[in-house]
Amino acid sequence: MHIHETADHVSVHLTSCAPQDAATVIAALESVFAAPAAPPPRTPEHPTTPHPTPAPTVWCLTVDTAAPAAAAAEPAALSGPVVADLYGAAHPVQQVAQHLSGAFNARQQPTISGEHEIQVRLTLSPAPPVAD
Repeated sequence: MHIHETADHVSVHLTSCAPQDAATVIAALESVFAAPAAPPPRTPEHPTTPHPTPAPTVWCLTVDTAAPAAAAAEPAALSGPVVADLYGAAHPVQQVAQHLSGAFNARQQPTISGEHEIQVRLTLSPAPPVAD
């Protein structure tokens, strides 16, 4: 099933991280941005066969920035760094990058621009503890 994407949609790809860290980043995004209607994730009918060397995993989601929640980003715990590649129109991508920067320490690498879309790569790391 194909999701009809609009200019408000940002494609987010998470790599180089543990599954629980990907889940933490996804939860941080879902707390502010809606996900477009999509079918539920499918599980494989057969268990995966272990590979002699671990294969890289990419977690992908699309967020809709048209109506973000008013809540501010809450710092979230990560066990290690997460690479987040954001793809979409400039303003929505910057909205998502700003939210992730509020929830995690984020280092932005150079942006790649296209005619109508940009790509931003963020390296997310655990946010420092909030001083009381």
